[in-house]
Amino acid sequence: MASSKKSILKTSTKAASALNELEAATTVNEVGSAYHAEDQPQSQHQSFRQSLGDKERERRWIRSNISMKICCSYRENPKLKDYCMCGRRKHKEHTPEALDNLCEGKWSADSEDCVQEMPTTAYGEIEFPNANIAKFVRVAADTDMDDVMCLLTKYWGLQKPNLLISVTGGAKNITMSKKLKVAFKTGLLKTAQTTGAWILSGGNHDGVMKYVGEAVNMLQSSSKVVAFGIAPWGTVANKRELSSAQGVWPAYYQLRDEVSKGSKNANLDPNHTHFMLVDNGTFRQFGTEINFRGLLEKRISQILTDADAASATHVPVVSIVVEGGSWHSHHCQGCHR
Repeated sequence: MASSKKSILKTSTKAASALNELEAATTVNEVGSAYHAEDQPQSQHQSFRQSLGDKERERRWIRSNISMKICCSYRENPKLKDYCMCGRRKHKEHTPEALDNLCEGKWSADSEDCVQEMPTTAYGEIEFPNANIAKFVRVAADTDMDDVMCLLTKYWGLQKPNLLISVTGGAKNITMSKKLKVAFKTGLLKTAQTTGAWILSGGNHDGVMKYVGEAVNMLQSSSKVVAFGIAPWGTVANKRELSSAQGVWPAYYQLRDEVSKGSKNANLDPNHTHFMLVDNGTFRQFGTEINFRGLLEKRISQILTDADAASATHVPVVSIVVEGGSWHSHHCQGCHR
């Protein structure tokens, strides 16, 4: 199910560019499979969106087609005592089996000797404190994009977009005047609402991503806007609440105050509607989702907007950049290849 890891994105932009700490403990058995300690059946609340039959079909498909990754070989980080090179804490986040399987060579997230792939154990729906509900899945970074699109359209029931708006930029506090914030939010929302667009952002409750969420929330009650958060699984705060092999409908997610103070974890934004939590086997490493996001944007841009072949065009992509650093430059370079 591995997809090509070559270029990030080759999209012809057809419009002007305008805008946790703990993972659930894992146990590895003798045959090399793994499961989370929280993966035992738990009490489920009735979904606001799906029947029990729909949830069961989604659960079976995800468990058969979507994978996650875990570090299975401990290598001490020479710069950070009691931390593995994958970013996990030695005694609180690693399995005894991984600690026994010491990595003697160079640790790499791309090595099967260091990172193991298995069916995902984090998916379903998130209910935020503001009562908004979002679909989510923990997904391996090299997942085939055809499988991702099947999940989005067949099992999450999304209609194909007429426009893709990719928003990237400052991940923390950014300098923006009140007037510019209002213009950004209203312009983004008006465009998404009138064109039937999908919005993609980093999905965290910080910086420009938070502004995207606030814009979506302005009309969420009267007109559904699709806003994807593409975030690294390894940096999600309170990820433990999202883990269950049976899926969670819903997982009750609390935002943590301390993550804004230099933490390597980040809260998910409560106003995004869907989350793809990209997993390459590491913890506390931002930017590990960039290649996945680029490939997803490329795949979406290949969708035809009209069933009539004569009038059909590919979904145009608009990239909006608000401040940002080297990661965002890397992403934008991929957008225009």
